[in-house]
Amino acid sequence: MVDGSLKVADPYCEKVLDPMNDGFIGASVYPGLKTYPTGKTTGIVSVMQANKPIYTWKNNSFTRPDKNNLVIYELLIRDFTSEHTYASTLQKLDYLVSLGSMPSN
Repeated sequence: MVDGSLKVADPYCEKVLDPMNDGFIGASVYPGLKTYPTGKTTGIVSVMQANKPIYTWKNNSFTRPDKNNLVIYELLIRDFTSEHTYASTLQKLDYLVSLGSMPSN
């Protein structure tokens, strides 16, 4: 809380709950979506997990590209296709490539 009125989410949180939009996200799109803490707060809330287990990478041969050669895109799955799913988004990647918005290799 800033100045007693402005709520600011934790910039390091990995998940945000939104009472106005989460109800439109079905279990087939996001299984296990956490329940909004109704009655305990209002507005958008940050979700954090303390003592999270360390991720074990499965690809040990990955070579990180130079950060000066990266182009990073942000795509909101929920708004990109009418189905709002990862599968429907994957089907549209060729379309994005055809626009020249991402490398084809």
